[in-house]
Amino acid sequence: MLPPSSSPSSSDSVSKKRPRETNEGAWSADEHERFLMALQLYPEGPWKAIAEIVQTRNAKQTQTHMQNDKEKLVRQHRRDHANDEPLTCVRSKHSANLKVPAIEPIPFTAPSASIDDVGTDLPLDEALDFFCSLPNA
Repeated sequence: MLPPSSSPSSSDSVSKKRPRETNEGAWSADEHERFLMALQLYPEGPWKAIAEIVQTRNAKQTQTHMQNDKEKLVRQHRRDHANDEPLTCVRSKHSANLKVPAIEPIPFTAPSASIDDVGTDLPLDEALDFFCSLPNA
């Protein structure tokens, strides 16, 4: 008699998908490289698709890794640009706050022209006749 694990019926049955093993702890350079390549394809998710490309992390881990990387970049940017102009926050649908430079309006001064400065070369009767002769009038 065969042991249960080697019986023909168990080997012929539908193979069960084993859950993919996920790593824990610090990300390796190879994992991070695959993560960055996945971000080029899916900049803001879905995290499940990014996790499939990384292969050794699940969706929650890839999402957390993205948040931590963004926080690290913000800290580095603050350190590098401590004396620069202030930044404003912009919230994206799927991502944490992104820091972008403040947008200031371009100053504009309109020329001061009054109605008296504009010449009226065409009499009112001729102007009305012109508009009445247009096909869509």
